[in-house]
Amino acid sequence: MMVKKKEFYCNLGVQTGYAEINPVLKAVRMPDGTVNSFCQFSLAIPGEKMSYTIFCVGELAQQCAEYVMPGDYVIAYGRTTCKRDGSGVCLEAVSVLDGGPAVDIEQAAEDELTGPLHITLRGSGFHNMKE
Repeated sequence: MMVKKKEFYCNLGVQTGYAEINPVLKAVRMPDGTVNSFCQFSLAIPGEKMSYTIFCVGELAQQCAEYVMPGDYVIAYGRTTCKRDGSGVCLEAVSVLDGGPAVDIEQAAEDELTGPLHITLRGSGFHNMKE
Protein backbone atom coordinates (compact mmCIF):
# COMPACT_ATOMS: atom_id res chain seq x y z
CA MET A 1 0.00 0.00 0.00
CA MET A 2 1.36 3.39 -0.98
CA VAL A 3 0.63 6.50 1.05
CA LYS A 4 0.73 9.84 -0.69
CA LYS A 5 2.40 12.60 1.24
CA LYS A 6 0.57 15.90 1.20
CA GLU A 7 2.32 19.17 1.87
CA PHE A 8 0.52 22.31 2.89
CA TYR A 9 2.03 25.76 2.91
CA CYS A 10 0.24 28.50 4.73
CA ASN A 11 1.05 32.09 5.46
CA LEU A 12 -1.86 32.62 7.81
CA GLY A 13 -0.81 34.88 10.65
CA VAL A 14 -2.27 36.24 13.86
CA GLN A 15 -1.40 39.57 15.44
CA THR A 16 -2.65 40.50 18.90
CA GLY A 17 -2.24 43.92 20.43
CA TYR A 18 -3.79 47.30 21.02
CA ALA A 19 -5.10 49.56 18.28
CA GLU A 20 -2.91 52.68 18.19
CA ILE A 21 -4.97 54.92 15.95
CA ASN A 22 -8.50 55.20 14.64
CA PRO A 23 -8.76 52.99 11.55
CA VAL A 24 -8.84 55.09 8.40
CA LEU A 25 -11.31 54.07 5.70
CA LYS A 26 -10.10 54.88 2.18
CA ALA A 27 -11.40 54.22 -1.31
CA VAL A 28 -9.47 53.17 -4.39
CA ARG A 29 -10.75 53.38 -7.97
CA MET A 30 -9.79 50.24 -9.87
CA PRO A 31 -8.79 50.28 -13.57
CA ASP A 32 -12.22 48.91 -14.53
CA GLY A 33 -13.93 51.88 -12.83
CA THR A 34 -15.20 50.11 -9.71
CA VAL A 35 -14.45 51.60 -6.31
CA ASN A 36 -13.12 49.36 -3.52
CA SER A 37 -12.80 50.43 0.09
CA PHE A 38 -9.99 49.45 2.42
CA CYS A 39 -9.09 50.23 6.00
CA GLN A 40 -5.69 50.71 7.59
CA PHE A 41 -4.68 50.90 11.25
CA SER A 42 -1.73 49.92 13.41
CA LEU A 43 -1.36 47.55 16.36
CA ALA A 44 1.01 48.11 19.26
CA ILE A 45 2.16 44.76 20.60
CA PRO A 46 3.59 44.67 24.14
CA GLY A 47 7.26 43.70 24.05
CA GLU A 48 7.71 44.59 20.36
CA LYS A 49 9.77 47.59 19.27
CA MET A 50 7.61 48.42 16.27
CA SER A 51 3.94 48.53 15.41
CA TYR A 52 2.24 46.27 12.91
CA THR A 53 0.14 47.72 10.12
CA ILE A 54 -3.21 46.01 9.56
CA PHE A 55 -5.10 46.26 6.25
CA CYS A 56 -8.58 44.97 5.50
CA VAL A 57 -10.98 45.37 2.58
CA GLY A 58 -14.68 45.35 1.78
CA GLU A 59 -17.25 44.90 4.53
CA LEU A 60 -14.56 44.13 7.12
CA ALA A 61 -12.92 47.49 6.37
CA GLN A 62 -16.17 49.33 7.05
CA GLN A 63 -16.74 47.43 10.30
CA CYS A 64 -13.21 48.14 11.53
CA ALA A 65 -13.50 51.82 10.74
CA GLU A 66 -16.77 51.97 12.67
CA TYR A 67 -16.00 49.87 15.76
CA VAL A 68 -12.24 49.70 16.45
CA MET A 69 -11.02 52.51 18.71
CA PRO A 70 -7.54 53.44 19.95
CA GLY A 71 -6.65 51.37 23.02
CA ASP A 72 -8.93 48.45 22.10
CA TYR A 73 -7.52 44.92 22.43
CA VAL A 74 -7.58 43.47 18.91
CA ILE A 75 -6.90 40.04 17.40
CA ALA A 76 -6.30 40.21 13.63
CA TYR A 77 -6.15 37.06 11.47
CA GLY A 78 -4.90 37.09 7.91
CA ARG A 79 -1.98 36.93 5.50
CA THR A 80 1.28 38.38 6.80
CA THR A 81 3.65 40.08 4.40
CA CYS A 82 6.43 42.65 4.39
CA LYS A 83 5.84 46.26 3.46
CA ARG A 84 7.04 47.19 -0.01
CA ASP A 85 9.72 49.52 1.31
CA GLY A 86 11.00 46.83 3.71
CA SER A 87 10.27 48.96 6.77
CA GLY A 88 8.20 46.39 8.61
CA VAL A 89 5.55 43.70 8.62
CA CYS A 90 1.89 44.12 7.76
CA LEU A 91 -1.09 41.82 7.86
CA GLU A 92 -3.92 41.65 5.32
CA ALA A 93 -6.76 40.77 7.68
CA VAL A 94 -9.63 38.43 6.90
CA SER A 95 -11.06 38.79 10.39
CA VAL A 96 -10.60 41.31 13.17
CA LEU A 97 -11.92 40.66 16.68
CA ASP A 98 -12.33 43.73 18.88
CA GLY A 99 -12.06 42.90 22.58
CA GLY A 100 -12.53 46.48 23.77
CA PRO A 101 -10.32 48.57 26.05
CA ALA A 102 -10.74 46.48 29.23
CA VAL A 103 -8.28 43.65 28.36
CA ASP A 104 -4.73 43.80 29.73
CA ILE A 105 -2.60 41.49 27.58
CA GLU A 106 0.35 41.42 29.96
CA GLN A 107 -1.75 40.41 32.98
CA ALA A 108 -4.35 38.13 31.39
CA ALA A 109 -4.08 34.36 31.12
CA GLU A 110 -4.11 32.86 27.62
CA ASP A 111 -7.67 31.52 27.93
CA GLU A 112 -8.90 34.94 29.02
CA LEU A 113 -7.58 36.45 25.80
CA THR A 114 -9.19 33.96 23.42
CA GLY A 115 -11.90 32.21 25.46
CA PRO A 116 -14.99 34.28 24.66
CA LEU A 117 -13.86 35.14 21.13
CA HIS A 118 -14.60 32.77 18.25
CA ILE A 119 -13.69 33.06 14.60
CA THR A 120 -14.66 31.56 11.26
CA LEU A 121 -12.07 32.04 8.56
CA ARG A 122 -13.33 32.52 5.02
CA GLY A 123 -10.83 30.80 2.69
CA SER A 124 -7.90 32.82 3.83
CA GLY A 125 -4.26 32.71 2.95
CA PHE A 126 -3.79 29.06 2.01
CA HIS A 127 -1.75 28.52 -1.11
CA ASN A 128 0.72 26.21 -2.86
CA MET A 129 -1.06 23.01 -1.88
CA LYS A 130 0.45 19.93 -3.51
CA GLU A 131 0.40 16.14 -3.23
